[in-house]
Amino acid sequence: MKIIISIDGGGVRGIIPVAILNYLERRIQDIQGDSRIRIGNLVDFVAGTSSGATLGALMLLPSGTKSPWAKYDMKEITDIYMDLLERFFKTDFKHKVKTLWGLKGPKYSEDQMEESLLQYFDHYKMEQLIKPCLITGYDISKREIILYSNLKDDKYNSYYIKDIIRSAISIPSIFYPSHFQEGTDVNIVIHGDLFSSNPSMLAITESYRAEIFQEDFSEIYFLSLGTGLDHELKRKFLYEEARKWGKEDWLIPILDIVTSASQKYTEKQAKTTFESQKSLENYHRINPEIFYSGGSALQANKEEVMNCIKDALRYIENNKAYLEEIANDICRMKYLIRVDD
Repeated sequence: MKIIISIDGGGVRGIIPVAILNYLERRIQDIQGDSRIRIGNLVDFVAGTSSGATLGALMLLPSGTKSPWAKYDMKEITDIYMDLLERFFKTDFKHKVKTLWGLKGPKYSEDQMEESLLQYFDHYKMEQLIKPCLITGYDISKREIILYSNLKDDKYNSYYIKDIIRSAISIPSIFYPSHFQEGTDVNIVIHGDLFSSNPSMLAITESYRAEIFQEDFSEIYFLSLGTGLDHELKRKFLYEEARKWGKEDWLIPILDIVTSASQKYTEKQAKTTFESQKSLENYHRINPEIFYSGGSALQANKEEVMNCIKDALRYIENNKAYLEEIANDICRMKYLIRVDD
């Protein structure tokens, strides 16, 4: 059976699936009695949007130039992700003045971002990732959806991972659009949340294209990781206020509505797909309720990051039996993978 992981975008809340995968990896290590196991070596396909793309790429980085083994375990990835959050969402007074506090330019500088991505992804190319993957983006110059993948004969195989991750996390108004060139292909890209904040259906179609499975959904074990669901109903927009809105008034509400509707639709579509194939038991959606982190997903202060971690730990504590079941499923499906074999 093949294991497919899909990871939503979510900015700061991306630490939630990081924490859950960290817990699952540790349980798998405990079950197998081997602390060297990497979850990146156990999966067969990973799809990610925005922060999910960053996590997926870190999971699949090789330990050496031609190594088939994952470079990082989830504890290391947790530390890296925390470091990236601190550096990505850091700006100086000079940048604030230059952009009039984000009114005439992005809120954060790209200097720390590009330096950080180079540090962790070096000059690895997509073709060097240890497993097939998919990363979403949207090219604003071509007006095209971009599905960066490392499938055989894919043109993106020769692209640097750091450039693709830079594109995947380029949130409009928060960061500059990514701008890089590979041969004659010029990329001006923003993140893929605009069309696929939950990349589950893309993961299904692209893993099928990669021949990970052949129409039979009983052949795949699908783990979809969200970045948090508010435990209270999202703000309701009342007729009395909405009828008075003009173009500027609709901007923030419509973005919230489109994003949440897209996530819900994709989640329902993925679940229905497995159900129609009589393989619903192979579909697992983990999207913890948010109780502590009430701020914006783009608010990367220490308090908000710690609140996201508290929400992840709360979910883990309340769902240990379910997560144990998933860890045992993975152990039964896969042979013991050793880093040094």
